[in-house]
Amino acid sequence: MIGWCRSIARINLKERLSKLYNKDVEFNLIKQHYPYLNSKILAQYIALNASRYRFRQIRRSLFKKIPLVGGNQQQNDLNATSALKWIQLSRLGQPILPTHLSGVKIQISGRMSLRKGSARASVINKSIGSFRFHSLENTMIDYTKVDHKNQNGAYCVKVWLSSSVVT
Repeated sequence: MIGWCRSIARINLKERLSKLYNKDVEFNLIKQHYPYLNSKILAQYIALNASRYRFRQIRRSLFKKIPLVGGNQQQNDLNATSALKWIQLSRLGQPILPTHLSGVKIQISGRMSLRKGSARASVINKSIGSFRFHSLENTMIDYTKVDHKNQNGAYCVKVWLSSSVVT
């Protein structure tokens, strides 16, 4: 068994939740293949790794993996069908699920130095792709803020994901 599965089995979480809700509880663990499409998962990943790695290393590995749809018309034509599905789902009251990203912005602020005794707080802003805040009818922006602590103090990770509807 995997390590974290053993801990779930050890504390009998399933039994405790069954007693709490008076219903049968079942866990289905699903691997998310594209965690960068959810800003909350991405922010938690960055916050947990910021205490072990430099932000430059995290940023390089993330920005290599994230496929962005930019100004290239050929790429935009390939994603036009997914954009039409977005519009249809939003009119039906269904939740809108992003299928591609047009921009990622990451901000880390606080005492995030790896060396002990770091006295100053700093702010690091990095972004890739494009953001269009003025045309919100064609843009979906997902924002998350996560606070975390390390040996020097606290720091905050903010992540903005921009998904644009191609018409």
